[in-house]
Amino acid sequence: MKRIAERRRLRYCILLGILTLGIYLIPFWQTLSWDINVMLKGDGKCTRGVLWRILLFIPTFGIYGLAWHYRTGKRLQHGLHARGILYDVGGALQVLLCLCGLYVIADYLLIHATNRLAQYYNAKRA
Repeated sequence: MKRIAERRRLRYCILLGILTLGIYLIPFWQTLSWDINVMLKGDGKCTRGVLWRILLFIPTFGIYGLAWHYRTGKRLQHGLHARGILYDVGGALQVLLCLCGLYVIADYLLIHATNRLAQYYNAKRA
């Protein structure tokens, strides 16, 4: 079984995103989405990758970005709670943060929740 990365850091994501003019963000978010799908395989849902976010952001005037944050936050929260890990990253909080322009905090919460889920996932697979 593949080991999921447990130590993703937003600060490195931002720094490498700036240094690569945003190119690093594409594989970062794509890998994060794939890993969420691997860890939460049995829940019957799918977290769409970065390509969907890029393609649908402009035609939907940013609404798809809000919907992606909502669904991903809600899915992670349910996955964490089902495993006995209490962490609030829910969909409503994600949308509220994004609407307030606090995307960095919303992204931090998603990354941190994914790291916590990865720690649990890797421990169970060891």
